[in-house]
Amino acid sequence: STPRTRLQFPSVREATVLVTGAIDLANVGDKRREAEAKKTGFLGPQRIGRVFSGVSIRLVVSGACSCHAVAIADGGAVFTWGKNNKGQLGLGDDTPRMTPCAVPALASEPIVHAATGRYHTLFVASSGRVFATGCNKFGAIGSVAKKKQEFSAVPVLVPEITSAVHAACGADFSMVLTEAGSVLSFGWSEFGQLGHGTDGCYNKADASIKLTFEDERKPSLVAGLSSTGPIVQLACGPHHTCALSAEGAAYTWGCGGYGRLGHDNQEDIWSPRRIPNFLFNTISCGNTWTCGVGWRVHGASARPSGSGMLFLWGRVITSQDSMLYPKPEYELQGWNISVLTSGLNHNVLHADGTTIAWGSGCAFGELGLGPTGAKSSTKPKIVEPLADVSVKQIAAGMATTYFVVDGSTTAVGALPEWDPPVEAPGSSKSTVSSSSATASKGKGKRAAPSSTAASASKAGKKKKK
Repeated sequence: STPRTRLQFPSVREATVLVTGAIDLANVGDKRREAEAKKTGFLGPQRIGRVFSGVSIRLVVSGACSCHAVAIADGGAVFTWGKNNKGQLGLGDDTPRMTPCAVPALASEPIVHAATGRYHTLFVASSGRVFATGCNKFGAIGSVAKKKQEFSAVPVLVPEITSAVHAACGADFSMVLTEAGSVLSFGWSEFGQLGHGTDGCYNKADASIKLTFEDERKPSLVAGLSSTGPIVQLACGPHHTCALSAEGAAYTWGCGGYGRLGHDNQEDIWSPRRIPNFLFNTISCGNTWTCGVGWRVHGASARPSGSGMLFLWGRVITSQDSMLYPKPEYELQGWNISVLTSGLNHNVLHADGTTIAWGSGCAFGELGLGPTGAKSSTKPKIVEPLADVSVKQIAAGMATTYFVVDGSTTAVGALPEWDPPVEAPGSSKSTVSSSSATASKGKGKRAAPSSTAASASKAGKKKKK
């Protein structure tokens, strides 16, 4: 079978969005307040009510280092919620939202895909244009935002990109897949995760050694993928990237700690390098690992028959040894996996009508095993609350898991319903004044003034992780 791209959205007759894990995302990662977020987290899946009533959601997006999420409806309407301290929700302010809110600045731009980083978000429009919002300090929202502006609370156009179909985000960097199958990247490159053959390291002091790293704000082609054939899928961990070609070859680069790149070592790699002797039909990146469904082929060029099995590499379970190259998950041998995603500490998949999850250090209920189930599991566990539920798509974040399911069944109707609180909607104009934004340090020319999605429509440092 041909490798799947996340753009091939499944057909959902009566789409319902479920959530398990943390709902108080503003306090996740805050050591002073995280205990409160743990108390309010859901230990099993619940239906998100009211806000999505009458709205057919086709895709939910989050990421391994994200405490916020994006939902895309049929017709291209887009909703965001979660932590918003850097304007990553694109709602015109830095106020967190527990409730999914429509993004006013993108009302005239049908959105087909999105991606979330630690403090930034990318939106891919049906026109092929890309809009970005959130933290600007490391260049992850492109070249339009002023360099000394800490963040943009409304989406700004990334003008260099005109034919995007898909996006992926790491902690402080961005990847975009074009219609032609090429890849563009921009942002922070301390570990070489942009794939441009460098980590951007330079000495900024003439009289002494003071090393720092330079961000790349203008999207540039990842030249190392120019001879691989079309790329059909991208996945990012906080500091590494994996790309999947139409032939099923997986290429990795960036931070190599714990073997997450799959090349039998822990070295950082600054340009795409193929994982030899494997073919995959889907890929996913967690915090310190990568995984994919495919086959070990030992140099064979022909794609094997069948659906393949799950391989993982890197550090998946903190109490176990790291895997420096892809190793099979024998607990799942024989399962036909149709959906795969990874969060900060966990993996979730759907196979043969069954939802399965596992991970260590899970403290919020993100595995969804239910009130009587374990919060963490080093081995794959069946998510019993989702028995008989047809899961079409899954998104995993730092402490939360979302499911897009067929809501026409009695099994879904029997799940608890959560009505998020009524909160203030977003604005198409930023309410964050430039004086309140802390200027980031660094030299460089000031970029052109930022432009919102609405105006675009009218126009036609060492940071150890």
